[in-house]
Amino acid sequence: MKDFKLITSVLSALALVACGGGSGGSGTGASDLRQVITPDSQAAQSNAAVTSMASEILVAKDGSVVTPALGRSGSANYNGKTYTSYRLDDVDFKIGGEDSKLKFEVDSKGQIIALTKLDRSDDFSGEPTYGKSEEGTFVRTSSTGKDFAKDLFIYGCRFNTSGTGSVAAEHFDGNFEIMADTDNLSASEVRAKLLASIDKEINKIKESQPDHNNDEALEAARAYYKDQVNNMNSFDAPEKVHANVRAESVDIGLKYADLGFAELTVTDPNSSDTLEHNYSPYVGGYGVLKVSPEKLSEDATFTGTAIAGLEYKQQRGDDETKKGVLVRQDNAILTMHTNGSSELEMNNLKVVNTGNDEAGLMGKKWYDVTVRQNADNKNPTFIVNGTNQITGYDLPSGATPSEGITFNNDEWRPTEQEYTRNIGNTPGTGTRYGGSAEAFMYGPNSNAEEATARFGFSNEEYSNGNADHDSVAIYGAFGGKKQ
Repeated sequence: MKDFKLITSVLSALALVACGGGSGGSGTGASDLRQVITPDSQAAQSNAAVTSMASEILVAKDGSVVTPALGRSGSANYNGKTYTSYRLDDVDFKIGGEDSKLKFEVDSKGQIIALTKLDRSDDFSGEPTYGKSEEGTFVRTSSTGKDFAKDLFIYGCRFNTSGTGSVAAEHFDGNFEIMADTDNLSASEVRAKLLASIDKEINKIKESQPDHNNDEALEAARAYYKDQVNNMNSFDAPEKVHANVRAESVDIGLKYADLGFAELTVTDPNSSDTLEHNYSPYVGGYGVLKVSPEKLSEDATFTGTAIAGLEYKQQRGDDETKKGVLVRQDNAILTMHTNGSSELEMNNLKVVNTGNDEAGLMGKKWYDVTVRQNADNKNPTFIVNGTNQITGYDLPSGATPSEGITFNNDEWRPTEQEYTRNIGNTPGTGTRYGGSAEAFMYGPNSNAEEATARFGFSNEEYSNGNADHDSVAIYGAFGGKKQ
């Protein structure tokens, strides 16, 4: 069975991670501006079941912003100004665990009718670009509900990996699969999708290497795998599964941004057995309403909700154990400074969902966590200290130093969109830290009223020739209002 990454499976039990952001939005010009979406409209009320964000914002050429209100005209011209319309399909939400996004699709009235997952579509060597993923677009099942669904068809093949070096073999276990919306792909279409997937994976592995010492071996592996696929004249019938995504806003009253969850359930349509079930938050906002720090006359403090997933992984050779829990804090604080630096403080992250809670973790608190971004280069600092009450989720290396772990420019890894640091002089033995962070403010007329943040931090100890691993990670998001 394919490992679904529609809503990433960073955590096996509860997958959680998110990133802040939003698109600039193409908007709709004044000449073809649609009927505005007032709060009492069918579209706005339908959208409110999925997100607390305003269904539409209108931006004038001079930068002034209005949100359609009860009783106002649906004209493109209002009080002598011409406005451009931005709707929820102009917002990109970053989702957890992988470098991917969610995007809502709306109809002509501005009502959410579908959501699409977007994956990296570039070669991982430059600025990220995104295109529709294999999972594609999920159609909303009800105009008043939160669920989006579709059938997926999994095509696969098995090929020999013994003729490649260890670097490539670590990423290909012999089973290779792709997904599609239909069960009638021709052999040539399946072959083309498999070849494209091989290219994407090899490109990513190459770009993730600290040097180019493995490039020759990886190119040999590319040719070896693709040669096998090219020699396959037929493929087994695809496996059909049903996938449902439930989009749930945290709903803390944000208007220009939002923080939410996507719950993925994959079932066997023949038996209704659950094949996969995980959660991941997403976060984003209207890119056209982003407020840069230099617009602040003084430091701004935002209070809101932080929610994150804790992941524990242990690997001993080929055996792997993975588990996860969800933690949340409703009075987290994000401070945005006029010099461009930021600080997110979470000193009361407690377990709020563990499934059946056999371990008795509900209500237990994790470490105090502070996430900073430097003003000059936005490099993050992570301070994880104090004590941990959640059994099984201690950092392998212990709490971070009082000054934290600050990443350098040369530790940025474009393929993972995070910083990494390896410590240790003995081959196959050492410590690895990983991290990423960003924060954004939103508001009309350059007045910062709301803010979002996303963060991720991991600590891993590896040994026994890199065969044994112990790691703990936290991935999460924040959304709040200005105080």
